[in-house]
Amino acid sequence: MIRYRNVDIVRLISMIAVVMIHTTASFAGAYPTLMWENQAARFAVPAFIIISGFVLYSTEDHFVRKGAYVDFLKKRLGRVIPPYIIWSFIYLMFNSITTREVTLSSALKDIATGNAYVHLYFVFIMIQFYFLFPILAEAYRRFPKIVLYLSFAITVIIQYGMYFSDMGLYTMPNTFIPAGRLFVTYLFYFVLGMHLKNNADTMMKTLSRSVFSLLILWVVSLYVMHWDAVQTGTSALSTRPSVIPYAVLTVFLLLGLFYHANRSELPFYGMLSSLAQQSFFVYLSHLLVMQIILLIANQTGKREFYWTVYGTNYLFFITLIISILIAVFISRIPVGKWLGATYAEYGFLDGKKSKASSEEPDNGQDEEIGPEEESETLNTEKETISALKSTVKKARETPAGIPGKVKNIFKRN
Repeated sequence: MIRYRNVDIVRLISMIAVVMIHTTASFAGAYPTLMWENQAARFAVPAFIIISGFVLYSTEDHFVRKGAYVDFLKKRLGRVIPPYIIWSFIYLMFNSITTREVTLSSALKDIATGNAYVHLYFVFIMIQFYFLFPILAEAYRRFPKIVLYLSFAITVIIQYGMYFSDMGLYTMPNTFIPAGRLFVTYLFYFVLGMHLKNNADTMMKTLSRSVFSLLILWVVSLYVMHWDAVQTGTSALSTRPSVIPYAVLTVFLLLGLFYHANRSELPFYGMLSSLAQQSFFVYLSHLLVMQIILLIANQTGKREFYWTVYGTNYLFFITLIISILIAVFISRIPVGKWLGATYAEYGFLDGKKSKASSEEPDNGQDEEIGPEEESETLNTEKETISALKSTVKKARETPAGIPGKVKNIFKRN
């Protein structure tokens, strides 16, 4: 089965973009260069949600069809909720030390509403999609175009409401959970991911043949989004209508650019896939890493260094590198999975080609941005292929030859 390594690469680039958003946010309004960098990275969270829809529709569709809804939730939530709760408490404790008082009641409310820290809303949204996925998958299976168009309309309407509210032209309804942390605000991205997987063969090929056209549209959409952010003062808002075409075009462009990686055996792409598996941990941890760097800068009188374009980009670089290095280390100890890290092999660490490069898993990908289950699938496939080869070898030594079913199975592998 084909492995969509171009999806891994989109995930990896989205991970980098998230770090860029948060490291450039403070001074984007002061420096045009940082504003361009900040806005160019705004595709990150939409891309993660598109990938999530793609992955869930790849690996869990058959599972949900069997009606094992509770097992599905246990499997998915068991990998996401523990890291979410642990990191929520870590950030709440960090807040209590540095900026504000945190009580038990406020902490529990923040965790229950995805508000423990500025970026944890994404995990909260994904938990909602896990609960709703069987319903969304069944609705899409029956009425694919209607669900796709309807999800687009819902997302656009809600994001226009948030957009006008951010400009003071409209007041969003006061709800217990703000719209920015509700799944409906991102529904189109998730359904688009399912649609992309359902039509993967044709869409991937079409995107690979349309890179130049996509590039032109991408440049135009980036300019429009940047202009919108500057003129309306909504640069900090990723849930605004002008982000939607830019985010979708960014994902499509990257998928088309790296389409060739799906069939490539180069170890380089295997290493990229392995690094992409750490995107969940990097997403959860990078803001803590950044804040610690800035605290050290405060204590040493170097804070002003980060108030420049060069200093901000340096902060982005070291935050990204340190977060990735910690992820690689944490993933190799038992506690790693509780913090969102995923064990993976890297050629430069293990002295061999990474497993993501040397073996092809089933038709799904790894977990959306979190823990993954590739190693068990890889081992099972390896054992199956070895057994088939042994069967074929024995069959060739007999007058009957190779049995038809075995021969056909062997050809498919």
